[in-house]
Amino acid sequence: AWRRMQRAAGIGRPEDIRLSELVPPRSALVEKAEALYERVAPDYLVNHGMRAWCFAAAIARQLGYRFDAEVVYLAALLHDLGLT
Repeated sequence: AWRRMQRAAGIGRPEDIRLSELVPPRSALVEKAEALYERVAPDYLVNHGMRAWCFAAAIARQLGYRFDAEVVYLAALLHDLGLT
């Protein structure tokens, strides 16, 4: 069933992506957001935000989407900030 869905959606075998290729963007805003989040959130939540970034970037790359890396990174990193 999964292969049929992949073919119907036009999705082939995922390309190999290394974590080292999913580098978060660097900017003054990103550095401030990371500093804030690391100060107020527990490690597991910070790590969760980083995993969310990796998945979002990998999926976008696989599907050929163009995106603003800074916006997606900040959204992924901070999406659970209210849980702290």
